[in-house]
Amino acid sequence: MFSAVSNLGAGGTQDVALSDESQGVLYGLFALTGLISGGINNLLGPKITLFIGTLGYALYVGALWCLQTQGTRWFLVFAGAMLGITAALLWSAQGSIMMSYPLEKDKGKAFAVFWAIFQFGSFIGSVIALAINIRT
Repeated sequence: MFSAVSNLGAGGTQDVALSDESQGVLYGLFALTGLISGGINNLLGPKITLFIGTLGYALYVGALWCLQTQGTRWFLVFAGAMLGITAALLWSAQGSIMMSYPLEKDKGKAFAVFWAIFQFGSFIGSVIALAINIRT
């Protein structure tokens, strides 16, 4: 659902510049943390690493809600930074799980099912954005 929320631009807020700023911090830290996240995954194991990785997404969506209700701009940038760190952990754990659990002959099918479900979130976000902006 992160893709769906991201497609709305700051979760549907009018401040696209703030969304761009938080996304920039997010992906900058994602790239840096990605350099060490595989080692962290090997150290902690995929179950714990995957759990830690999900926490940033909940924080980021919560920060979007706080922005809408409280106007806390700083919290969105902070949550973007935390998500950048935790997302690298999540995707390292996801990759190790996707490579280790399916049998060799089933890996292609497992990847296809995963990406189909994952991209469905982007589709839903695009439909919501279209519904919001259809008359503008």
